[in-house]
Amino acid sequence: MSNVNRTAETYEELKEAYALVYRNYLERRYCTPHPSLMRYTLHNASPDAITFVSMADDTITGTVSVIADSPLGLPCESGFPVEIDSLRDSGRWVAEAVSLSNGRPNDLFKLVFGYCKYLRVDDILVTCHPEHAPFYKGYLKFKQISNKHMLASVNNNPAVLLRLDMSCTDEIAREYSMLRKQFVDDPISTLVYDRRFRHTTGTFEDLFVYKRELLKEATAKEVRYLAACYPEIAVYNIIKLAWGL
Repeated sequence: MSNVNRTAETYEELKEAYALVYRNYLERRYCTPHPSLMRYTLHNASPDAITFVSMADDTITGTVSVIADSPLGLPCESGFPVEIDSLRDSGRWVAEAVSLSNGRPNDLFKLVFGYCKYLRVDDILVTCHPEHAPFYKGYLKFKQISNKHMLASVNNNPAVLLRLDMSCTDEIAREYSMLRKQFVDDPISTLVYDRRFRHTTGTFEDLFVYKRELLKEATAKEVRYLAACYPEIAVYNIIKLAWGL
C-alpha cells in the first residue's frame, strides 16, 4: 500500500475530503446531520484556501484545509473575535488550519507549514478541543492565546485557539531537532500547491448553492470579493440562482 500526502487535485477528491471531515465531526458530535454528507464553509471558496489529503492507494484517509485571512474572514473568528481582531490590528496576516480529520497530523502539517511559508503569512492558527491542545503545544510548539469557549460552529463543544508565529519556526527547528523535518528539511515544491483543484462555474454552484446554501447567506462584501477573485465564474449569476431570482 502506497501512502502519499498532497493537495486534493480533482473535484471528486475535494468532495471525498469534505465527506471524511463530515463523518469525523458527526462521530465526535461536532456537527449535526446534513443532507450533503459533507463539512465545509464559505471560507473554502477563497482562492487561497487549499485542502490537503493523505492517500492510501486511491483512498483518502486523512485531510486538513488551510484558510488564509481574507474578506471572507476566518472560521475561528466567530468564536474568538477579540483574539483575531488583535492579530489583525497588529498588522499580522494569519491563516487557519481547519478540518483536520484522521490521517497522521505530523505528516499533513508539513504541507500546512510549507503552504503558509509559500503564502508568507505571519501566523498559523488552530482551533481545537482542549483535550487535543497538548499535541499542538507539546509537539508542534503552538501557543494557546485564548480561554476555553463553547463554539456554535462545532455544535457547542469546547475549544481553545492556538497560534504559531511563523517567524519562529527556524528557531524552533534548531532547538527541537525532531521538528527539522516539519519546518526546514525537504521543503515542499510549489508545484504541489499549483496542482490543487480550482473551481469551475459548475463545481462552484454545486458546492455553495446546491449541496449547501452558503452563498445565499453571503454578505454583499463577500459576494464582491468572490466576484473579483473569480472573473471566469459568473458569481453574480450564481448569487441570483442562490436567491431564486
